[in-house]
Amino acid sequence: MVGGGVLNMLTSAPKPAEAACLSGDDRPECIGVYKVPIDDRIESMIDTPEHLATFAPDLKWVPITPYPPSPQHAKEDLVTMEDRLQNII
Repeated sequence: MVGGGVLNMLTSAPKPAEAACLSGDDRPECIGVYKVPIDDRIESMIDTPEHLATFAPDLKWVPITPYPPSPQHAKEDLVTMEDRLQNII
């Protein structure tokens, strides 16, 4: 019986695994997997679906999430998000 189970594992079709996602990809399958860091070196490789398909065809393209231009803007964004969240809860 054990041998049959091993044979079944070896002959069944494997399911694809999500090993990485782009930052900003909020699909459930991207929870808990590696997020490709976005910096100046990689941005030109993933800025369009065509560029991403050339360098990483297995990743789903999502638009690059822009960083806040300053720490003050980042703080304001967080406060705004917190206010919206409080209105949902």
